Amino acid sequence: MKIRISNSEKGSAVVAVVALTCIFVILGFSMLHMAKSEIIMSQKELDSVRALVEAGVVVITVGGGGIPVIDAGEGQYRGTAAVIDKDFASSLLAQLIKADLFLISTAVEKVALNFGKPDEKWLDQMTLAEAKQYLAEGTHFAKGSMAPKVQAIIWFLESGGKKAIITNPENIGRALKGETGTHISVD
Repeated sequence: MKIRISNSEKGSAVVAVVALTCIFVILGFSMLHMAKSEIIMSQKELDSVRALVEAGVVVITVGGGGIPVIDAGEGQYRGTAAVIDKDFASSLLAQLIKADLFLISTAVEKVALNFGKPDEKWLDQMTLAEAKQYLAEGTHFAKGSMAPKVQAIIWFLESGGKKAIITNPENIGRALKGETGTHISVD
């Protein structure tokens, strides 16, 4: 499916919404303590996503879900009960296509330290080292909310990504211009 959207500064852009058939192979897993190395993503459509990106198309893909399976050997897989985190899956896709920028859209305009507490502090920028430190401290980001987003960005930057942004949908355009959002970089 293609959707045309208007952008007054740059004419119009083509957005492709790609429904991917993702198979996630989970190797010896504890879904609550999953490490990046425990997930292997196999996507038949990965070449299609790369081709669309190279053609200048904005590709909207991944989302929550996917099909979790365990490798039963000899090219056989069997389904398993698991939850595929959309932030982790998005990070993995961004790594596989060697994205220049990884943007996570969420419910807040910026990342906050001590979210919802009296000493809450909104962040405009954060380095990879700071993101790792804040995540390791375990008090700044909620486990089922901002923590997986920050972890996904850490994995993206550690595997060669240059920049990531976290913001809400209504501020994506402004965040891409550097006006808002939390911008996370290697240094």
